[in-house]
Amino acid sequence: MLDTSSRPSSVVRLVSAVALCTLFLTACERPFVDEETPQIQILEPNLSETIAHRAITISLTATSFREVFDVRLNGVPMQRQDSGIWQIDWVLSRGINELIFEAIDVADVTGIDTTYALHLPFGFTLNAPRLPAGRGGHTATFSRSADLFVVGGAEYVGGAARSDVYVLPFGATSFTTSQARLGEARTGHTTTRLPDGRLLILGGSRVDNLQSVYDLVESAEVLDPDMGTLLTVPVEGEPIRRTLHSAIVRSGNAGRVFVDLYGGRGDISYGSDPVLGVRRDLRTFEVLSNRVVALNDPFSAPLLPLGVFGHTSTQIHDGQHALFGTLFNGDLTEHVNFRLHYEADGSLTLLDVAAMTTPRTRHVATRLLGNLVALFGGRREAPGDVVVQPEIYSVKGDRFFRMPPGQQAIQRFGHTGSTYFPDTVLLVGGFGVDGTAFAASEFFAFITFERHGANNGNWSGTALDRYSDCDNYPSDYC
Repeated sequence: MLDTSSRPSSVVRLVSAVALCTLFLTACERPFVDEETPQIQILEPNLSETIAHRAITISLTATSFREVFDVRLNGVPMQRQDSGIWQIDWVLSRGINELIFEAIDVADVTGIDTTYALHLPFGFTLNAPRLPAGRGGHTATFSRSADLFVVGGAEYVGGAARSDVYVLPFGATSFTTSQARLGEARTGHTTTRLPDGRLLILGGSRVDNLQSVYDLVESAEVLDPDMGTLLTVPVEGEPIRRTLHSAIVRSGNAGRVFVDLYGGRGDISYGSDPVLGVRRDLRTFEVLSNRVVALNDPFSAPLLPLGVFGHTSTQIHDGQHALFGTLFNGDLTEHVNFRLHYEADGSLTLLDVAAMTTPRTRHVATRLLGNLVALFGGRREAPGDVVVQPEIYSVKGDRFFRMPPGQQAIQRFGHTGSTYFPDTVLLVGGFGVDGTAFAASEFFAFITFERHGANNGNWSGTALDRYSDCDNYPSDYC
């Protein structure tokens, strides 16, 4: 027997270590390696903002307690500079670009960071149709023949609602006043196009900046663009009683048509003593040929996590709508952003959405280029605190990108935005900093400027140069 009683304890520990290595041979064949991954920090450009140029240089640092010997972008090697910064020249595609960075250290441990860049050259122009009179809090809705109908609104913040209807025929350069007028003047309402081509007008109030439940408009009206008529239709069941809400039209089995109303300022009591507040119920109505029927009431309707008003609702996929809004309450600012996903079985799912870069209410949100949503204008809690900076939401990346505010001609809220082409939006009316409504409109478009600087700030060539012309210009201007 081997006598170890007189041996030093260090020898005993050595024998034990040898025994453990024999037992766990594979674990002792290589030294222990810390699997902490390299960290990537992008220095330039600022990927939280839209990028005007196609050709860019991306600079970043890749750090680890071990040496990083290789960095790649979408599989393409980047070059390490003497300063230790990694760089690569990259050409962006129009719209959203997925960027996958890989940093590999000497132990062959890889850190991966996926982010997005948004390439959109854009501009504004006042070379756009004017309303016959200033309006804010109105709606603007396309007919099936692409005529644009502007309905209701007010002339100034806190002012009385109007009953006028203005029409911009497709291809025309000016609005005209329709002979059809609302049965009840309203502002802060919704106008949605039904599958049969009629325009359904719901909710709203008799004054802008509502202060009393009794100023809410409960009637529903239907505008027939082909006939040029406006008819009041009865609402069966509990009335609507809300303004600055959103409306989603959807189709059901056997040709049934439904409209869902969410949010807004309105009656949150529906009792003998009405209470003005912010609503978070989702009420559903069925639209028939001659009436609107409530399928639930304020007490049985689903309640969403938060209420909001002055928000927007934009369809981003079949059965999916993105809602963007902000709830201001003194020092508290709460983003109310989410997706409503209508499942095939009729159930409803709420999905989280990233927060806007700039909190805003009574803004415009409109879909562009298929998978982007552009937000324009709006205000913060005070009516005179108008938001200037536009931003773009990417459905794919679930994130917002800031756009430079300098080219926007008009600071406004309570306006409308209508997508004329996949890359062009017409912004109409709205209230200014002083509370007066604008008659002026402006076009926003993804454009190409001439090399000499957009002809001293004006649009090159026609009023709206298409991005498809970009191949005719140097790449650093596209």
